[in-house]
This record gives sequence, C-alpha cells and structure tokens, in this order.
Amino acid sequence: MIVTAATVLAVILIAGRRRPVSRRLTPASVADDGDLGTTHRRRLARSLSVGVAALVRRRSGDVGPADVAEWCEALARSVRSGTSLHESVASTEPNAPAMTDHLDPYRHRLARGDTLIEAVRPGQRPAGRELRLALDVIGICSAVGGSAAAPLDRTAAALRQRAADRSERRAQAAQARLSAHVLTVVPLAMLGLLLIVDADVRTAVATPVGVAVVAGGLTLNAAGWLWMRAVVERSIR
Repeated sequence: MIVTAATVLAVILIAGRRRPVSRRLTPASVADDGDLGTTHRRRLARSLSVGVAALVRRRSGDVGPADVAEWCEALARSVRSGTSLHESVASTEPNAPAMTDHLDPYRHRLARGDTLIEAVRPGQRPAGRELRLALDVIGICSAVGGSAAAPLDRTAAALRQRAADRSERRAQAAQARLSAHVLTVVPLAMLGLLLIVDADVRTAVATPVGVAVVAGGLTLNAAGWLWMRAVVERSIR
C-alpha cells in the first residue's frame, strides 16, 4: 500500500508535466473511443467485483463474538422447545459460514456416536476463544445436567457485551490507525516528490551514502509501521 501510494503520486506528477496531445475527432475515432470506454468500464467493473469477492471471502473466515452469541441463542431456543442439547448442537446451523467449518469436526464426532462431553473437547483445529467458550459451556451443561437454556443465554449475553466492547475499541483506535498510515505515507511521498523535482536530491540519492541513508530510512519506516500496527491491533482484541 505504501509503495503504491508513492508510485501513484509520482505518476500523477509526471503526467501533469506532459502536454496534452490534440487530435481531430472523426466518426471513426469517436466510435473507437466509445468501444475503448466500454471496454474500460467492463474491466473496471470486473476488477471491482473480484476485489469485493476477495474481501467477502476474507471477512467470511472471521468468527466474531456476535456470531457465536447468535448461535448460542438459537441453541437456547431449541432446548426450550423440547429438543435435547445433543440434538440441538447437531442440528442447529449457525448463520456465519466460517462457524460451520469450525463446528464440523465436533458434529462428526457426534455422528460417530461420541457423547456430547467427548465431542466438544478441544480437537486438533482451534475453534477460537468465543466458540471455545460456548463449547465449554455446552460440555459443562451436558456433564451437570438440567436445562441448558439459561447458561446458553448468559453465555450469549456475555459474548454480546464482548462484541460491543470490541466495536468500541475499534472506534477509539481509528484515529491511531489513521495517524500510523499518515506517518508512514508522508515521508515516502515527500521522498518521491523531491526525487522528481530536485536534481540535487537525485544526485545525492545515487551515491552509495545516499542509497544507505534511503535504505535505512525505509527500514525504520517499515519497522515503525509494523510496530504501530501491532500496538493498535493488540489494543482492539
């Protein structure tokens, strides 16, 4: 992202110094421009669709506390309707597609004939903190006995509160995230601008000392960006 921003800035500055080339508009050229415009729009629409699809696939792999809370509430409703906890876990489908992938190993154990306590034990694939909490509550309810609706509802309420706290932390960390991006991009943009408009800077950068200074600055810039990102990401977990 940083290198892309600096490259775009350099291209804009170089393009702004070029003189526009005029040409006579003919019906054939207008038709060609129309075809090129249509092709460009189609390529842009295809690129946007691919980007959105990639973003959806990336976000669909995340399992948040709100998703687990909704599944716990669905389990509580199923138990209150008279279905056993074993059957509720095996039949209640979560709305989040990623949760289905995490729950499949435990459901396969139930289908093989394992008890609910044995099935919800931690397996080889990690389930995440929120889903692991829900599975631990299910295992305890199965071991202790009694109605599991109330514990599942309390688990869902705790996960809802955790989701609200995480959203609040993300909102408060937005300014720090923006500051990290600005402090990272501005030095690179200034370097690119000086390389374009100042011959002395280009001469100095071409020397071995200049190359070492620029390399050290880029290394420190990247290290600072990674450090700030780690601090912000850790604060919103």
